[in-house]
Amino acid sequence: MVYLAIGVQCLLGTVFVVSSWTKLVGRHSFREFVTSVDDLGLLPIRWVRPIAWLVVGGELGVCGLLLVRAVELAYVLAVFLLVAFAIVVALTRRRGVSATCRCFGASTAPFGRRHIVRNGALAAAALVAAFGTQTAARGSTGGTAVAMLAGLLVGVVVVTLDDILDVLRPSPVRPWRPVDTKSRVHG
Repeated sequence: MVYLAIGVQCLLGTVFVVSSWTKLVGRHSFREFVTSVDDLGLLPIRWVRPIAWLVVGGELGVCGLLLVRAVELAYVLAVFLLVAFAIVVALTRRRGVSATCRCFGASTAPFGRRHIVRNGALAAAALVAAFGTQTAARGSTGGTAVAMLAGLLVGVVVVTLDDILDVLRPSPVRPWRPVDTKSRVHG
């Protein structure tokens, strides 16, 4: 169970570092995130920017708590954020609002069931690791390294999942038409 907890820590660390970083880095990143929060249509305009800052602060909080080894608090905050994110996605979809996922920076992927599942799975992983860390056992150096690498790799997959799915999704097939060498303008 110690390796699972280590892997989940790396997974959550990767997800929340990338998520907060992509909202803060770049000239217009945070402004675009604020716009995406407003596009959800769930908040009065005066609450949009403060809630956007609260989200980024919470994401950075998870990272900070993991760094200072306040792991149980990091898990609690992560579960709270992830469940809140899943609820926001579900409400947005239910209302029929077409909003894009700005979870990890610029994206054209509209909110979908996969975002709810992703956030639910991450919250479940945090809960499992939180209840599994009751033991004071320490793992071997090799096992710890493998668990850290696995958590990092799963985190990278989670962060890039929308891009991966876009590449794997078949593009619409257009019927082939021969190119007409005559121009409609120039005959």
